[in-house]
Amino acid sequence: MARVRVLLMGGFAELAEAESVFEANSYCELVLRITDKWPQLKAFFLQEGHVKPELLCFLRGRPLFDPNQELRDGDEVSFYPPVTL
Repeated sequence: MARVRVLLMGGFAELAEAESVFEANSYCELVLRITDKWPQLKAFFLQEGHVKPELLCFLRGRPLFDPNQELRDGDEVSFYPPVTL
């Protein structure tokens, strides 16, 4: 299980902690762990139990779209809210 640094930007940081550490093997698992800890983010992160494809997220400085993307120890994942949040 990888230890991953999570950064919540903008309005997301107002709804939860701006910076935290989670353990997860994949992007999808990470999103599920985040929304378990902060249910108020579910509407922004999940749709019918799956990661929303429009969720703006970066891994290692690159856009992240694949829910099955494997994570590595020390990865940094940042989440950006929609402009209208």
